Amino acid sequence: MARGKAREPRKIDGEVYLLRIELDGKSVIKIGTTNRCALKRALELSEAIHGVYKFLPKIEILRNDRTHNNYVVEAALLERLKEHRYYPAFEFDGCSELVECDLTIVELAYVECMNADYPAQVRNLIEI
Repeated sequence: MARGKAREPRKIDGEVYLLRIELDGKSVIKIGTTNRCALKRALELSEAIHGVYKFLPKIEILRNDRTHNNYVVEAALLERLKEHRYYPAFEFDGCSELVECDLTIVELAYVECMNADYPAQVRNLIEI
């Protein structure tokens, strides 16, 4: 069997976002990425949380910047904050990317990870 050249990782311009979610009586931060917009993802999360908790959580978009390779930035951010991982009382889609710590720690890591990547041509798209 012939072997081809190794492929370069896929590069996609997309948003890396931080959402503050009131959950289990705590304020936790959701780290995520989307190739759409953070507002749509926040609405999806609200629906997913409602499905298991039976209430609509308060969700605040803290940061949502576009970057050259959103998947790499998100992975780097999650790796840096892994010691602060939060495990909710009930699982829902996206709950594996929750952290509980001081917001300053999360925002500093976010800025450093974003600055390590090339910024995308368009920032903060809103599309509903």
